Amino acid sequence: MRVKVLVVLAIVSAGMVPVRAAAPVVGTKSATAAMPQIDAPIALLIDVGSGRTLYARDIHRRFVPASITKIMTSYVAFDLLTKGKLRIDQRISMRPETFREWHNVGSTMFLPADAQPTVAELIEGIVAVSANDACVVLAEGAVGSVPAFTKLMNQAAEELGMRDSHFNTPNGWMDEGQTYVTAADLATLSSALMTRFPDLYRRFYGHAEMTWGDITQPNHNPLYGR
Repeated sequence: MRVKVLVVLAIVSAGMVPVRAAAPVVGTKSATAAMPQIDAPIALLIDVGSGRTLYARDIHRRFVPASITKIMTSYVAFDLLTKGKLRIDQRISMRPETFREWHNVGSTMFLPADAQPTVAELIEGIVAVSANDACVVLAEGAVGSVPAFTKLMNQAAEELGMRDSHFNTPNGWMDEGQTYVTAADLATLSSALMTRFPDLYRRFYGHAEMTWGDITQPNHNPLYGR
């Protein structure tokens, strides 16, 4: 059963914008008085600038993150770029088997079979339109295979202290619950993404839309696009 979750990080640092992920939370009277009705069973609202939790509900409850998984995918990509193990202008070819498996499956960039997108284009597709195909192409191009990439995702989770999270896919596609997170862990991850890679975060997050080829799509995050 899909769990409705709301995770919002209130960003006060200069140049940063709110990021919506997903999950429930509980807070003080002053915080809840200003909050709208929240129906989600899991929720978390944090001011990253001060580190203050404004609202929280059941933040350590595990749930299947679906596309929220892609926050970790972008974190790993940013880390590889920062370490020089990946180049922003590096082109990655779509593998035939990847095209067959992920062409037009769920949210997509609509990458053709002969696509050779750059790393920057793939990250933009992942961040802006939650592209499942872009996640797999990036994972395979970055470290050779999806299992090798998810290993990096889990290593990053461990290093960040995300003790109640595990990643089995780079795009969050259904995997019988092998991928799971908590709101608390998502807050840790999202904060690290913004504070450790501020330039890359500003470059890729917050665009209202993205264009690949002759297809323009609005950002799937309602705070930015729809």
